[in-house]
Parts: sequence; structure tokens; C-alpha cells
Amino acid sequence: MTQLCDLGVLGLAVMGANLARNAARKGFGVALYNRHGGRTEDLVREFGHEGRFTPTKDLKAFVAAVIGGIGHVPGAVAGALLLGLVEEFVVGYTASSWRDAVAFGFLIIVLLVRPEGLFGRVSAEKV
Repeated sequence: MTQLCDLGVLGLAVMGANLARNAARKGFGVALYNRHGGRTEDLVREFGHEGRFTPTKDLKAFVAAVIGGIGHVPGAVAGALLLGLVEEFVVGYTASSWRDAVAFGFLIIVLLVRPEGLFGRVSAEKV
């Protein structure tokens, strides 16, 4: 079964962890990434009962899911393919040390143009 996420949190220091926990308590699915995988596992183990957490251990998987639209599985696959193509194209013409910078740059461009991701849907709720 695929678990859908509504929010992605990158970095689980005090503010990131509190943001993730608050969103999960409000019913949002939260995708988590931290550069130290142990912190992600600790947060899920300690506070997993508070809501829906989806830990990711690979930064590229997190970026691909955000690019494709969090909660949209075909979008995440398309985001991963597109990210791979963009990375290889840029690395083919520049130094390979730019690989991670390209991933972040592509993520920032996509989020500026379409904050919901390439295949994400904007949903408006009346409160």
C-alpha cells in the first residue's frame, strides 16, 4: 500500500521536527528527510503514533517525490526520471561534482514555478 504525503520536511533539527509533528497531528501525511538517517528513524520511532510519517533515507528520492508532487506515485516516478535526465545532461557538459547542486537547483526551479510539484493538484478547502 502506498502512503500519501501532503508535506515534505527536509532537516529534522528542533524546528523541522516540531513542524513535522504538528502537521502530522493535524492529519497531514509528512515525508521526512534528514542527512543523518538515525535522526529520522528516532523521530518516527518516538513520535510515529502522532500521525502519518514517511521516512526517506535518500535525498534524491525525497527530491524526486517533491518534484513529481508529494502523494502522487506516477508523478514521483516521472520526477525521478526527469531529475536523472537533467542531472546527466548537466554533468555531461560540466564537472560531476555539480550533481547534487543540480538536484537542488532543479528542485528550487520546480517549486518556484509549480509549488505543488509537476503532477500535484491544488486543492482548496473551505473552513
